[in-house]
Amino acid sequence: MSASLDRNEFVALVLDGKTFAEDTIHRGGEAFLVALGVNVCSEKMALGFRQGSSENHQIDEALFRDLARRGLALSRWILFLTDGGSGLLEALREWFGNKLGEAVPQRS
Repeated sequence: MSASLDRNEFVALVLDGKTFAEDTIHRGGEAFLVALGVNVCSEKMALGFRQGSSENHQIDEALFRDLARRGLALSRWILFLTDGGSGLLEALREWFGNKLGEAVPQRS
């Protein structure tokens, strides 16, 4: 994904990672991180995707760097939804610290 994001103002950012264990096809496990934005018109838009050997701070950082490079614009108030991964939360604090409030964990 390389499209410019500067024409949208997002009110929600959904971030989720998924790790797949080693299997007969791959030599090692793989992790995927996906970012989905919801703009002020309630339209959903896939914003970015990263793949790595595990869910870690490096792929989170790479995703946020790419979103910033492409002009990600956030509204004054934004809802961040995550799976609660420690690397993802660390990257969120580094990139969006001034927009983060208290986390409310939800487990199903």
